[in-house]
Amino acid sequence: MAPKPSCTTTAPGAGFFSGRKMRPARTRLPGSVIETRCPGAPVAWADAVRTAGTASRPASASRRLIIRVMEGLSAHGSFDLPCHNDCDASLSDHSLMSTPARSARGVALAVFLVALIACAPFRSVQPDTQASALALRVKPATFNLEDPAATRVGRLIWRGGITLSADHAAFGGWSDLEVGADGSRVRAVSDAGAWLVGQLRYDPAGRLVGFDNAQLGRLKAPDGTWLVSKAWADAESLATLPDGSLLVGFERRHRVLRYPAGDEAQGGGLAGTPRPFPTPAALAGTPANTGLEAMAVLPDGRLLLLAEALQLKPGTTTGWIGTLRDGVPSWSPFHYTLVEGFRPTAAASLPDGDIVLLERTAGLPGGWRVRVMRLRAAALAPDAVVQAEELARLATPWVTENLEGIAARRGRNGETLLWLIADDNFSFLQQTMLLHFALAD
Repeated sequence: MAPKPSCTTTAPGAGFFSGRKMRPARTRLPGSVIETRCPGAPVAWADAVRTAGTASRPASASRRLIIRVMEGLSAHGSFDLPCHNDCDASLSDHSLMSTPARSARGVALAVFLVALIACAPFRSVQPDTQASALALRVKPATFNLEDPAATRVGRLIWRGGITLSADHAAFGGWSDLEVGADGSRVRAVSDAGAWLVGQLRYDPAGRLVGFDNAQLGRLKAPDGTWLVSKAWADAESLATLPDGSLLVGFERRHRVLRYPAGDEAQGGGLAGTPRPFPTPAALAGTPANTGLEAMAVLPDGRLLLLAEALQLKPGTTTGWIGTLRDGVPSWSPFHYTLVEGFRPTAAASLPDGDIVLLERTAGLPGGWRVRVMRLRAAALAPDAVVQAEELARLATPWVTENLEGIAARRGRNGETLLWLIADDNFSFLQQTMLLHFALAD
């Protein structure tokens, strides 16, 4: 793997680390968001890090240990160090060594520990108020590894694709996306509680070639604080209601939040403060990591939710159709047929009223395999068992990844256009891909 280049954080409102040189880190965000990475890798969430007057921050075990050692140095002018490398244990549980002869080493250790404190993980409880500008590296994606002249797979016509990367610890894990009516404005959410917005760029032939004006931020909870714990921040699905507000579906803590309409740069949209949105009671019984992977708003105003794996009938997973009355949905279940180990990961409404879905599976030696499916809206009825039609299958040598998000829009020439996004799992072995297709008649 090539060495990571140096970079500069220039995001507005980046707080303590704004404008500082750093070495980027590509580390998966754990249960509490890691704000900094060592050595020398501060990662600035917008308007967040070490702002004067912020509320108290829960200290990590390593930070508490460092602070206690520093207190020992201050009190005794000597070198106090636990005999065992156990950050979760109390210092009083260990035999300590303290010798004046090591005072010089103690001073050096103090300097080192100050640096560690600056880099120790912590989580801020302050709400995010600004979006952070993000520099993306964009490269073209290869459609077929064996046939450079290929332009079609199944009923999908290749319209270009790109791979994206950035020197930001929160970039990655993109689970779903929405594309504006003109095919330019794009929004995405991640399973680490982040959001991404920007402008898609196309060449004169309509092929996807770029991603401009990228901004990244963190999703909020209804009380205005950040979603940081994986259990609460695992966003998996995204849909736009007719009034412009945004529904975000979460798994682990299964729920849907409704974010306001508006521009993220002005504190609206995914940067806004959401409200809880009513969900089916049976959703609570979904296994933790197989929740609301797919969600769509149909042209007739109905809502579609689909769990990755909630089996209430053999060979199926459960979905719901919701009808809004005075802004409150009433839900009716249906059962989506599963085949060949594939499970649904995304859904979007097609211009003709049907639903396009992604299904995914993985295994050796083939790696990721993805099916693009079409579900007839007319088949959706209470307690119905439905089966989708396969439009295309993406597997090696065709372009493929852990594709988890899909969006659909009518093109300028009347064609149906699709966009697919991949979740890289914050792994250097995977890629964030954004793929573009037209659906053949």
